[in-house]
This record gives sequence, C-alpha cells and structure tokens, in this order.
Amino acid sequence: MAATETNSILNNRTRLPILFIKNQGQEDERAYFSTHVQGRKGFFSSDRITLVELEQVGLPSAPDKILD
Repeated sequence: MAATETNSILNNRTRLPILFIKNQGQEDERAYFSTHVQGRKGFFSSDRITLVELEQVGLPSAPDKILD
C-alpha cells in the first residue's frame, strides 16, 4: 500500500462518528445497515460488508432549441 493511500485511510478514520442507517426497505433486503461517507456507500449484512465507490453522473446537456 502506498504511503499516500495509507495517510488517506488514517485521515478518514479520524472523522468519526459515522452514521449507520437501519435498513427499513430502502436498500437491498440482505443489508441490515448502510452508511454513506465521502462518495462511498457501505452495506452491512449477516455475512459480509460491501463497500461501493459512488461516481457522480453529470446531467445531459440541454438542446439549444426545443423542436415543436
């Protein structure tokens, strides 16, 4: 692991508390809790932790003219 990556992980660990959200149907039924931190989403189930890197999606560019 690179030194910059290690520093980034250590810096992120100091930004607690992390909010854990109980899954009440808003996520996949296998997840008991979820969390969202700095562009990443985590899901916690009985047998695993799943981390997802989120990517921003830009809005489509609007046409110059609206055709009738």
